[in-house]
Amino acid sequence: MMSTFGRTLFSPSPFVRWSLTPVIICAAVFMPLAMSDWDVAKAIVIVLIEIAAVAMLAGFWLPERIGSVAFRIVAAIVFLGYTAYVVSVYQEWMCGEAPLVGRKSQASPLMALLGTVVVGLPSLVYALKGRFTFREDAAVHREYIKLLLQPDWQHCERLLGRPVPEALRELYADKKLVASRGLKFSDDCTINEFFPLQEQVMVDVNDEAAFHPLIFASSVTGAPIYLVCGSEDYDCVYGSFHEEDAPRLLTESVDEFLSRLRDASALQQA
Repeated sequence: MMSTFGRTLFSPSPFVRWSLTPVIICAAVFMPLAMSDWDVAKAIVIVLIEIAAVAMLAGFWLPERIGSVAFRIVAAIVFLGYTAYVVSVYQEWMCGEAPLVGRKSQASPLMALLGTVVVGLPSLVYALKGRFTFREDAAVHREYIKLLLQPDWQHCERLLGRPVPEALRELYADKKLVASRGLKFSDDCTINEFFPLQEQVMVDVNDEAAFHPLIFASSVTGAPIYLVCGSEDYDCVYGSFHEEDAPRLLTESVDEFLSRLRDASALQQA
C-alpha cells in the first residue's frame, strides 16, 4: 500500500502537483506561526517540516535530476520523523505515561512500531535506493518480464499508423537491456523502466495522457517516453516532463535512442 501511494506522490501527475502545492505552501508558512512555547525539540521539528516542504515542491516543479534527489530527502525526513516518534513513545511507556498497546488513536510503542514498519522503513528504502522495496515479488517480476518480452507489434503498428521502427524491435529483443532500470540517459533524464507493449497494458498507460502516443518507457519521476502516432514517418523520441510546458525531443530517431541506451547500460555495468 505504501509503495503504491508513494509512487503516486513521487511521480506526480499535474493534478497531484497543482492540488498539493498550495497546501504545502500554506503548511510551510503557517505552522511556524502557530507554534507556541518554543523549545529545541519543537524548533527541530519545524525546521525538518520546512525542509520537507521545500524538497517536495522542488520534486514537483524542478528538473528531474534535482527532483529525484528532493523526493529522497522527503523520504529520509519521514523516516527520521517515525524514528523519533518511536523513541519518544517508548520513553513515555518506560515512564508509565503510555500503554504498551493502545487504541488506534492512542500513542503506544506497538502502534508507533507498526507505523514505522508500514511507512517509515519503506521511506528509508526510497531514500537509499530511489524505490520503496528492496526486492520485487518474484512472481510479479516474472510476469512483468514475460509481458515485456512478448510485444504485440500488430497492435503497435495499428496505434502508430505506420510500421514499428526496427530499432524499437531490437530494444525489446534485447532481454537484458529492456529489463534494465535506472539507466542514466542524459544529465536530466534517467529511464526508470520500459513498459510491456501489450494492448491492455498500453491502454492503461495511455489513458493517463491527453493524447495517445506509443508510450514505451518512463523516467524516474514518471515522465512518459514515447513515439508520436500518425501516418507520417515520425521517428523522434519524446519525453513529457512535468516541469516543462512542451514535450522534449530526446532523440531524432529510435536508432539514436537505442544507441544511447546501450552506452548508458555499458556505463552502468562498468
